[in-house]
Amino acid sequence: MQKQYAYFKKTDDFGELTQLNLKLTVTNDQSQTTVLKAVEVIPDTSRDDFEAMTDAQLQTHAQQVLDANFSDADITQAFSPSAPDPEVVNAV
Repeated sequence: MQKQYAYFKKTDDFGELTQLNLKLTVTNDQSQTTVLKAVEVIPDTSRDDFEAMTDAQLQTHAQQVLDANFSDADITQAFSPSAPDPEVVNAV
């Protein structure tokens, strides 16, 4: 399995970071691709810490959160034709 991790910042009207949209794209050995998503809401108490992170740090953070929330079994299940789109809200 090949995994690609991505994150997208969401800000409010004032430009302050409010959440991270996390995406895990997985390609299996049969060249099938599925996407698993998570949303991490950034609490006010942590906002400065997240805004100070570099792109590399945010990428590492996204990978850690996605790996913690989606097991290999979840990923395998996501390739099932009847599987709903997996999404975690308020990932930790």
